[in-house]
Amino acid sequence: MHRIFALDIGTRKVAGLVVEPEGQRVRIIAVALEEHAGRSMFDGQVHDVPQVAEVVRRVTDQLETMVGHKLPEVFVAAAGRSLRTVTASAERRISPLAEISDGQVPLIELEAVQVAARQLDAELGRGGDEFHCVGYSTVGYTLNGSPIGNLVGQRGRSMGAQVVATFLPRVVLDSMVAVLERAGLETAGLTLEPIAALNAVIPPTMRRLNLALVDVGAGTSDIAITRNGTVLAYGMVPIAGDEVTERLAAEFLLDFPEAERAKRELDGGPVTIRDVLGGTQQVPTELVVERIAPAVEELASGIAATIKELNAGPPQAVMLVGGGSQTPGLRPMLAAQLGLPEGRVAVQGPNALYGFTGSLGPLEGPLAITPVGIALMARGREMMGFTNVYVNGRLVRLLRLGEGNVGEALVAAGVRVSDIHGRPGPALSVEVNGKPVFIPGTLGRPGVIRVNGEEAHLTTPIRDRDRIEIEPGQDGDPGQGTVGQVAPAGSAKTLVFQGMERVVGGQAIMNGRAVLPDEPLEDGAKIICEHLERPVDALRLLGLGDGQPEVLRYQLNGVPREARLERYVFRVNGEPVPADHRLREGDRLEVIQGEQGLPQASLLDGHRPAATRVRVNGEWADLPAKPWSLEVNGRPVAADTLVKNGDEVWVREGATSLIFADLLAAIEFEAKPPSGRHRLVTRLNGRTADFSTPVKDGDEAEVFWEPI
Repeated sequence: MHRIFALDIGTRKVAGLVVEPEGQRVRIIAVALEEHAGRSMFDGQVHDVPQVAEVVRRVTDQLETMVGHKLPEVFVAAAGRSLRTVTASAERRISPLAEISDGQVPLIELEAVQVAARQLDAELGRGGDEFHCVGYSTVGYTLNGSPIGNLVGQRGRSMGAQVVATFLPRVVLDSMVAVLERAGLETAGLTLEPIAALNAVIPPTMRRLNLALVDVGAGTSDIAITRNGTVLAYGMVPIAGDEVTERLAAEFLLDFPEAERAKRELDGGPVTIRDVLGGTQQVPTELVVERIAPAVEELASGIAATIKELNAGPPQAVMLVGGGSQTPGLRPMLAAQLGLPEGRVAVQGPNALYGFTGSLGPLEGPLAITPVGIALMARGREMMGFTNVYVNGRLVRLLRLGEGNVGEALVAAGVRVSDIHGRPGPALSVEVNGKPVFIPGTLGRPGVIRVNGEEAHLTTPIRDRDRIEIEPGQDGDPGQGTVGQVAPAGSAKTLVFQGMERVVGGQAIMNGRAVLPDEPLEDGAKIICEHLERPVDALRLLGLGDGQPEVLRYQLNGVPREARLERYVFRVNGEPVPADHRLREGDRLEVIQGEQGLPQASLLDGHRPAATRVRVNGEWADLPAKPWSLEVNGRPVAADTLVKNGDEVWVREGATSLIFADLLAAIEFEAKPPSGRHRLVTRLNGRTADFSTPVKDGDEAEVFWEPI
């Protein structure tokens, strides 16, 4: 008869059971229990593989001696805190010309699972930590951004999927497997501790009630909620019995093992303790309970808050299991936090278990719940199993419930969806008369998947030690088309003229060159319908003449002068260019009508008053020019006033002149005297000067501090 070896590797103890299935029940054959010598596990996570493996080996040896044969396979449970569930979506562009096939739907689902994995990394800040995806379910699909029931056979521009994916951190499972392998055991199946405990004490017939199961261990308190015949939610509180032990140690100056021993001996009578200073005393249980009450209250508060969050309120009743559930005061405090009668919060022991016969031996009280739950789940084959496969030669450990398939193995191996199916070819993008036009590329060609040399697909089942090989898909071809398909010769084109659009006729132009209708399109090309070799050609198309400059005649300070006046200004890609500038591919041309005259400031070269130059302490310095003003036809004007044909322009110097204070403001000079008594010396052309002394071009000045 097939026997089942169930192992509960807890933070404080390792418990093992060997059972035989008997219909819907199991019969317990052997039981063994060992405690960790040190704190080799924290919060359900293995921190010292050799130490934990040694305890597992001792438990296994005891059980093998009892049953008289080897126990090579074992069923185990991981801490509930490890479970992570993520909802994620993915969307990809598709060709509207082809129907969505059966093979494309798993691709978008797997892409959504990979998005979920990246979201999990970002949420936990793991910087790329790996997780085992233990399964996913599809919530729904979208076509062109709108919900749809089934994608197969549809057509559209995009398709998407939303999934709920479940992950376990690879480090948690790998450390667990490392312990078992070091102890000479092979993992036959794995579940989560809260799921195992739930199966042990809450049979399916009870799950219509709104119940909360709380497995209070040493490092974590795992929670499962039932309602309406199903398991509603799982949760975890990162505090448990160890926090109570640490409070006891702090209150009475005990090391951790001594505090743990004293906590377990709280049975109503005095407790004998030995502190770190060597003193021994007997402490009444009432005093110990009083001292640890704050830690117990914190534990009860954390559990109650999580239950209410998961359940959206208090449940009908709470079942407590695990060694930490026996903590004095926890049950009434938790009932008060949840607003339940104290009788609705109960510690569950072996009498609450169903589905087994035989003696539990050293597994007293709630310690038996999780190991028995593991055994019951193993009997029903309701556990996740490991499947070791090779993906392109690399070993991948796939963990899931039931039979795995190729797609799940590729997700576990981190294979990108684009490696499985080529990307669609890039669309050809052109601009026709200022409006974008897109010509889609062809679909990518799928890669070839083989399992053990035989061609397979994403849903092909896989078995242990299968070899999966992937020949990557090929990307689709870029979009293709001709000028005639998007802009037939002779159609209209819009030009920018003085900020307004004007329509002109002409031949098809692609990137500045004339083309025939059968000319292949170039990606990013700008298609217009006019023939422009140079900017000045646009004037003819706009009916604005030849664009020759006008001669402007005027007088400056009584002297006749002439200037060229450009009637039109050309800009290519925003930069001014001459009329004969050669246009190139992709250029954007603007024709802007010029001013009717020229600004005065542009005509004053050689007539604007120059800066005054003065030698200061032997070095030349430039002072601002003397004040000046402009007049046109006898009236003062601003510098940007336009000069027109026949105008008389005068440049007038101001009446005021520069003074020594202007010189001081224009040079770099330390205005603060050095330490000690000094006086400021100012001289101009060898004579003492003050701030109002006039300064002329070519003067010699001295400025310095002189000690007194």
